[in-house]
Amino acid sequence: MFVKPMITVLSEGSSAEDDYVCLEIGCTCCDKEYLLGTSLTGYMSWRAGALVQDAFPEVPKEYREMFISCTCPECWADMFGSSDDDDEAITL
Repeated sequence: MFVKPMITVLSEGSSAEDDYVCLEIGCTCCDKEYLLGTSLTGYMSWRAGALVQDAFPEVPKEYREMFISCTCPECWADMFGSSDDDDEAITL
């Protein structure tokens, strides 16, 4: 089942030149809340259906995951291992 991320817009730029938004995103696993600053243009693009990696290229992938699965980097690592594990060779 898809769960919509718990996202609250805390503040946004006050003029057209000020392309900024501060978001509060909640993790559904640990209930911690994270502050994330990004472009207002990217946020509006994502809300309109853009892929998260296209809307937020400046946001580290660990935090972009919160927009997709509502899971913070720490909980993701607890469930699936750290991103450092991705570099390990797989032998068959």
